[in-house]
Amino acid sequence: MVVGFEALEGGKKRVMSLYWRMRAEFRRQVMRSYKKQHSFHYDPFSYARNFDDGVSSHF
Repeated sequence: MVVGFEALEGGKKRVMSLYWRMRAEFRRQVMRSYKKQHSFHYDPFSYARNFDDGVSSHF
């Protein structure tokens, strides 16, 4: 079976288009997960407990 050059070239464009779309989506997903992982913040009371030297002092 012989396939014309034009048919191969059209298929290559579709494959490359799919590749770039998948790559862009992958990068979006990675950035979303990175932002979610690094958005945790302590509340002031929990942060202060990190520096507790064992001496109790009440506010």
